[in-house]
Amino acid sequence: MKTLITVFLFLILSISGFAQNLDGSWKGKMSTPNGDMDLTFTFKVNEDSLNGNVTSQMGTLPLENGKINGNKFSFDVNVNGQNIHHTGVLDSGIVKLSLPWMEKPMVLNRIKEESKINGKWIGTVSGPQGDMELVFTFKVKGDTLTGTDSSSIGVIDLTNGKVNGNNFSFDINLQGMNISHKCKYIPGDTIKVTADVMQRKIVMNLTRAVKEVVHKNSTGTDTVTFHKDKNFYIFICFGQSNMEGFPGIEPQDTINVNPRFKVLASVDFPKLGREKGQWYTAVPPLCRPSTGLCPADYFGRTMVDNLPKNIKVGVVVVAVAGCKIELFEKNNYKAYADTAPGWMKNIIKKYDGDPYQYLVDMAKLAQKSGVIKGILLHQGESNTGDKNWPQKVKGIYDNLIKDLNLKADNVPLLAGEVVNADEQGACASMNKIIDKLPETIPNSYVISSAGCQSRSPYHLHFTPAGYRKLGTRYADKMLSLMDYKVTKTELESTPAENK
Repeated sequence: MKTLITVFLFLILSISGFAQNLDGSWKGKMSTPNGDMDLTFTFKVNEDSLNGNVTSQMGTLPLENGKINGNKFSFDVNVNGQNIHHTGVLDSGIVKLSLPWMEKPMVLNRIKEESKINGKWIGTVSGPQGDMELVFTFKVKGDTLTGTDSSSIGVIDLTNGKVNGNNFSFDINLQGMNISHKCKYIPGDTIKVTADVMQRKIVMNLTRAVKEVVHKNSTGTDTVTFHKDKNFYIFICFGQSNMEGFPGIEPQDTINVNPRFKVLASVDFPKLGREKGQWYTAVPPLCRPSTGLCPADYFGRTMVDNLPKNIKVGVVVVAVAGCKIELFEKNNYKAYADTAPGWMKNIIKKYDGDPYQYLVDMAKLAQKSGVIKGILLHQGESNTGDKNWPQKVKGIYDNLIKDLNLKADNVPLLAGEVVNADEQGACASMNKIIDKLPETIPNSYVISSAGCQSRSPYHLHFTPAGYRKLGTRYADKMLSLMDYKVTKTELESTPAENK
């Protein structure tokens, strides 16, 4: 029995080791009558199966029927209807790949992949004198980390740097005080840093610095790098239950989400492993753990499908079911919040008792990663019949523009209609008031809800299909405002004009 266990463990470790050795990208040349052709193979081992693709000047093709047997493997590639069988062996750090017509194997060499930790990262630490911007430069070599920490104080070398996968640590000597830092790289390009300074625990999130702006500190030394990715488009979303997303997410909405579409977690999502203040691929729910599909979902998906491949889209969603627009009024929210029913107060507490300020704080955090390009609103059911609604929305919009240091001409407001009369909308009469918003806010646009399916029996909320259609319409309008051509899908939008 002991022998069997030993053999089993040996096999498991052998497969695991082989996976670590074969996983990744490999490059080689194949001789053809027209000369050598460069090929790049990407392998991913999963127990005894192999997945991946091969890329050449002809394009990228998937690997099929991939199998692993010790240090040997095989797979097929379908080229113009012809199935070509490949056999390979991993030996001494190189791959020897054979095809049926080859007299000798093709040699593949691993493409060295730079650690994702490498580069410049920026964060902010709060202290008695206010916030201070820090810029870390990391360089990984094997399991060793070197680099610097730059701030208005100066440039300090990192010491005792160690790397273990996505986790790493280092020390900084600040005026004779040794400060240990523990860090974790989080997919989506965020690094979480924890440090103990004078019995005070400091937690800081770093985002990758992609644009350098040099500043002079008090000693005249150039030190600071400022991060703002101009190709990361941020959209601020707020409102009531339809912006939350009525509970109910269908399987089709949880797959094939483009990783270029991100959501900034406004609260913790324990079951999804999301932490407040971190960016994640925007798999629903986006607002809070108990919410559902919302207009922001298919807004973001449609945006990335129609924008250039180098542009990412991020959304920040703060919404409170059942609330009036007054809950987002900067100076008047408290009077309304104090009279809210208990279940609503519980939601408001998740936003520290002040949803407007919470939205601003999350938006400012998002601004460290990208550029705010627009504001999305879906609210109105609880203000049905309120003719002052457009003016109240203007006050909130104006405050957001001011508090986030934006220019109104560059940041349009898109407001969606509530469930339409053609769907027996319980608050459909409010759409006549919503439609007047552009008369009060010049750079605002109303998104039609006509034909967006609603939920029975109350007809206050949209179905998942309704949210998909409405979200796509938000995107159609935003893309047109940005002068991008919209590629229509099965989710055709109806005109959403500035009425």
